[in-house]
Amino acid sequence: NVPRTTGWTTAVGVSHLIGALLQKKKTLLTGSVLLNGEYNQSNISIGVPIEVNQDGIQRIVEWDLSNTENQAFQQSVHKKTIIEENDSVFH
Repeated sequence: NVPRTTGWTTAVGVSHLIGALLQKKKTLLTGSVLLNGEYNQSNISIGVPIEVNQDGIQRIVEWDLSNTENQAFQQSVHKKTIIEENDSVFH
């Protein structure tokens, strides 16, 4: 376990995003975006594949997930929803 690994990897991710936002060509990244029917979800912001360029997010890329992958994704959405609901109770 290396100290400060999370900070370093976050910085690398931000660097990739900034680089993509400075380009005309589309770059595939993972980002937390508000879904509107993609992956059978709406009104939740969660990390999914996106294409970005100098004009911002161009599209949400919907990958064909296996049943196991889709179940894991849906469980993540469910857990995130529970956390957000509980968090709003305390604020």
